[in-house]
Amino acid sequence: MPDAVNPDPIAAMAWVPGMEHPLAALRRITGHQIVTTLSQTAALAPDDAVHQMRRGLKQVRAVIALAQAADVNGADDSAARARTIHHSLSGARDLRVLSDLIAALRRCPDMRPWDAPLAQLAAASAATMATDNAPLTAARWALGRLPSSIGSWTGGQQPLRLTIALGQSVAAVVQAMTAASTQAWGSDFHRWRRRIKTLAGQLTLWAWMPIVTQTLPTLGTIGHDLGLEHDLDLLAQQAARLADTRDRHGLITALHRRQATLRRRALQAGPKLCRSLVDDLMPAVMQTSPDDLGRSFTSGLGM
Repeated sequence: MPDAVNPDPIAAMAWVPGMEHPLAALRRITGHQIVTTLSQTAALAPDDAVHQMRRGLKQVRAVIALAQAADVNGADDSAARARTIHHSLSGARDLRVLSDLIAALRRCPDMRPWDAPLAQLAAASAATMATDNAPLTAARWALGRLPSSIGSWTGGQQPLRLTIALGQSVAAVVQAMTAASTQAWGSDFHRWRRRIKTLAGQLTLWAWMPIVTQTLPTLGTIGHDLGLEHDLDLLAQQAARLADTRDRHGLITALHRRQATLRRRALQAGPKLCRSLVDDLMPAVMQTSPDDLGRSFTSGLGM
């Protein structure tokens, strides 16, 4: 694991076939992200630290998932540890997100008819907001020990396995989008979002390639819309507990209307994204030789 945060995010997170052993790259990149996450959260307020910790953990889990798909021995254990840490912060994350979402909705003119029930939900959220920092402290402790699991990894000898694993993540995004567009269950959109987040995290290993840097913003936009759609669903579940029938039904209807808008926007952008992933990005990753990859990478870094 590196002992300092590399100031160049592309160099720190990139892997190029022919220039570095796949296993060494996976260890280095995962270790760098762990160090970065711990460093970034050290001076933050607890609520902000939880948010940043979960963001960093998503990146860590995405790279570990790549190692799992590439048949790296020991990656399953690391994945289980990272998942436990991530899930331990879910409750605190949801409270923070719902509080911020309610505040944002109360500033929207079209939500003014429902300001009273939103105020009730805001009060309930504030009352249950965690003041105990123990989960965050425990998460930081566990994350700081995750490199010991990563250090035990073996195998991962074939560079092509990482590329194939990336292709599997692309296929998972396409399949999740298809399910969301045909079945339109809330869980389908949430699954699609998770697949997008995983792919975006894994693509940072190839982020020195132009096709990847062109793709990441689109993944980010769709992932953001799907994330907001999911948070609105969480808020609608809280609204279902309101005692007043009119407030309850009216607010839930307004929230569902916003969810529908976000779903439509994601589904409009999704097919173009998936075609680009399959027709442009993966062929570029698969067909570039190690020598060409090395030259392109070193040139891009000014080496």
